[in-house]
Amino acid sequence: MTVRPSDVMLFEKKGGDRAPGILRAFRPADDCYIFEGFIDNSTPQDNAHKQRSFVLTVGIPNPSGQDEEEVTITLPVPDPGTETGNDNGKPNTAYKVQHGAGWQLVSMPVMLANSRVNSVFGDGSVRSALFGFDTERGYISTDALTFGKGYWLRFAGTGEGRVNGTERTIFEVRGLPGVGQAPADGWNLIGGISYDVPLSAITQSPANAIISLFEFNNGYKPATVLKPGLGYWVKLRADASLRLVKPFTGERGGGASKISGSQTPHDGVLASIPRSATLTVSDASGSRAELFFAPASAIERLGSDERVAAELPPAPPTTAFDARFASDFSFAADQGAATLRLQGSPPWVLAFDGSAGDAGTWEVSFSDGAFIASIDARSGGNASIPRPFDGTSSARILLRKSTPAQAAPSAFVLGQNYPNPFSVSATSAGAGTRITYEIASEENVTITVYDALGRAVRGLVRRTMTPGRYTTFWDGRDESGYEVPAGSYLYELRAGAVRRTNHMIVVK
Repeated sequence: MTVRPSDVMLFEKKGGDRAPGILRAFRPADDCYIFEGFIDNSTPQDNAHKQRSFVLTVGIPNPSGQDEEEVTITLPVPDPGTETGNDNGKPNTAYKVQHGAGWQLVSMPVMLANSRVNSVFGDGSVRSALFGFDTERGYISTDALTFGKGYWLRFAGTGEGRVNGTERTIFEVRGLPGVGQAPADGWNLIGGISYDVPLSAITQSPANAIISLFEFNNGYKPATVLKPGLGYWVKLRADASLRLVKPFTGERGGGASKISGSQTPHDGVLASIPRSATLTVSDASGSRAELFFAPASAIERLGSDERVAAELPPAPPTTAFDARFASDFSFAADQGAATLRLQGSPPWVLAFDGSAGDAGTWEVSFSDGAFIASIDARSGGNASIPRPFDGTSSARILLRKSTPAQAAPSAFVLGQNYPNPFSVSATSAGAGTRITYEIASEENVTITVYDALGRAVRGLVRRTMTPGRYTTFWDGRDESGYEVPAGSYLYELRAGAVRRTNHMIVVK
């Protein structure tokens, strides 16, 4: 007799009734069926209830229909307070939950009786509410985790805790909306199981159901392994299901398809696009993202499916780091203009790698037109993006490729600061001022702020600079970090033998 895994089910007996779905069959392995699931532990934990009664049913196909044979089995139920084994389904009293600082994608590594966020991660380490993701409403605040789902959570610092729960070695992701089925367009936040699951080992139905998979580690990065306790963005095709399984020694293949290697369609699309320049974006926290420019013709050739696969996940909560083009891609055409969306901990630094011969020179400005800098991508130039004047931790930046005639200024220019007058109050969202300047030839450049008596207050620029247009920022503080008094100040540009000066006013 041939019995398929789907013909075998395990039920718990409760007062003569069968409660289906408590445990489910995985597949035959080593001439045995492996069952896994979370048993409701509401039954009192005393000696009279240490044994649980189950019914094993096997469906037997025959010409007249399908008969069902039953075998009653009894399983011991260990006490979670004393059992420390790590075998399938056993409680694990010493499971480690590790986390980094700042915003992190998290999930439940084990099944827990108390899944409230402070019970899992501890009161002292959590700095924000727990945010889940609803495909219709976006991020929503919640106070408890559900196994199999991913969440955003902000931590005060790196740390490690321990939880007492029951391990999961199998989990099926079902019923999640796919591409075109919800406003989220296929994006879902999921968690892993209690063991590492390589991307290549995830069973998918239909084939290639996963379009892209991302983790968050100081910025979004393609994921190759689902780890316990972490959350992941996955983009799915319509009507997809995934099966995450702890790898078993001697496990037999079969069933739905698995990813070939560790590459998703997202990875394949990015690998197929030629790069004309690579742009690295970082912020004050050390988070980094790699973006790139590509020939416009290569981007225009992308089909609709490839464009769907190329998209980045939804942006993180506002103060978490993220860098992307306004198209939600990590790439843009290397001609004309492109809008860059940034968030995180300013200042941000844009840096070209200087490896491409046709990268050109790019003018960098805020979306309101305020000039920031000119970057020569061919020489690996960079620019610092200060905090916007509205005091937020996000910015829209316009990158415009210059024509050769625009590339080099013909004279040294020190622009008037903006705004002027300006505030240095710590409670003012727009505290500080920007200073634009132009360098006509390579020189050692300094920009220094002086008070009304001619005393140096703060050095803003001190380095060798190539020809171009630049912006620096003064927050109204001296070299020791103290706010300067209200009054009139002078700022001076020195470049070789050239000197340029301007005045500005500080108010309280």
